[in-house]
Amino acid sequence: MPRQKKPRGRPARPLPPRVDATPDELAELFMRTPPPGPKVDIERVYRCVDCQRVVEWPEILYRNGKCEQCNKTPV
Repeated sequence: MPRQKKPRGRPARPLPPRVDATPDELAELFMRTPPPGPKVDIERVYRCVDCQRVVEWPEILYRNGKCEQCNKTPV
């Protein structure tokens, strides 16, 4: 019976969700942000403001902070 190989590399981190911003808005925001300081490894979790569900790629987190399901529901 062959030995089991150890998985290679680091475990994958969840990717941030997509945003509904235009490329011009993203470029403007990028140019306004200050240069990076010392590296701090922070676990970033993106949550919907209504249902508090974790939103990850390929889902969309809209500008109002809502996930796709909550953004479609009428208020």
